[in-house]
Amino acid sequence: LSPAASANQTIINTRLTSPVITTASAVGGNFINASVTNGTISGSVDVTANMNVTGRLDIQEIREQFNSATISASVLTADFSTGTIFYVSASPTSNFTVNVTNVPTDNNEAMTVVVLVNQGATGRIPNVLQIDGAAQTLRWLGGTAPTPTSSAGKIDIFNFTLIRTGSSWIVLGNSSLNF
Repeated sequence: LSPAASANQTIINTRLTSPVITTASAVGGNFINASVTNGTISGSVDVTANMNVTGRLDIQEIREQFNSATISASVLTADFSTGTIFYVSASPTSNFTVNVTNVPTDNNEAMTVVVLVNQGATGRIPNVLQIDGAAQTLRWLGGTAPTPTSSAGKIDIFNFTLIRTGSSWIVLGNSSLNF
């Protein structure tokens, strides 16, 4: 691909080796709106599919979208395919289950799900974690479930690390409270 390539040129199974590449579109709805000079990208790259990186990845800034979440019948459904951060703005009325759906099941992988809870006068916690409807053993940091903040408007953050090994799950939980 030369510097004079069309702005809508399709790249198929091509390694970007030219010293300079200007705006081009890639296969599958992934777009490069950038210049590549000696391996350095200036501009933006939008990826709408999976991306695998082998080797070191240096990142200056990360920004992640969160999902507004609702607890229904004491269950928060957290669809992993839409993101990994879920904000519950309506204070829960009881402890609740987090059911994480659409979680990749590749072995030897670890993923994190974050649940932010806007607490009411009586604090509540996610006391059960399910993966696609199957209850998992939840291992809390320190061996005991946290005590939620009982103060209206305070936010408690619950982090769950999902570790897939040997075709089964290890689930680690911790919390940061009283924000």
